[in-house]
Amino acid sequence: MQTSYNTKMHTVDKYGWTILEGDTGYSLPESVRTSMVAQGPVEKYVKEKKVAVEIGVYYGFTTRWLSGIFDVVHTFDLKNAVLECFEINMQKFKCDNVISHGHGLGSENAQVDYPYSEDTPTYMNIGNMERFTPKKQQIKKLDDCNIGSIDFIMIDTEGYGANVVKGATKTILDNKPVIVCKTDGAPALLNNLGYSFIQQVSKNDALYLHKDQV
Repeated sequence: MQTSYNTKMHTVDKYGWTILEGDTGYSLPESVRTSMVAQGPVEKYVKEKKVAVEIGVYYGFTTRWLSGIFDVVHTFDLKNAVLECFEINMQKFKCDNVISHGHGLGSENAQVDYPYSEDTPTYMNIGNMERFTPKKQQIKKLDDCNIGSIDFIMIDTEGYGANVVKGATKTILDNKPVIVCKTDGAPALLNNLGYSFIQQVSKNDALYLHKDQV
């Protein structure tokens, strides 16, 4: 994991989380609450709790919880100041079973423009966009990451979920993991892979199970 510190960081002393200074979208109690949308689905539906994959990690609130439940947690996110905060938090909270992959996931192995944008700049919208230096970022297909068996996948990529699923088709079909994802285009693809909507777990997140698991 990375250990370098960014000058635009500070620690929330009361709780110990490292976050970006001046992050206008940040509120710890609310962020922890909304980041725990994985808890119900994992506790109720995930039978084997060996490997979890989290795509889009923010500061690591959900990751910290997942690391206490699963043997291994693989995380994927683009290289930026938020990822530095995340990796510092994982070290601080001794989440030693978290493997942080410093690249995003998508439908191909390529360099993409960052912040991501198709019709609107929706991929990163935390605070001041000056925090995220525009540059090319590496994305890969989950199918090519050689993780092996996966029991749970969480996708929170602010509009890029459909591309993530396209690049994870073989992995999903081989493992049939429990999936929690944003309702941003990925659900239609999951339906084509034999998944059914089970329930809304937050305003913008939904739980999907493969027909063989229902």
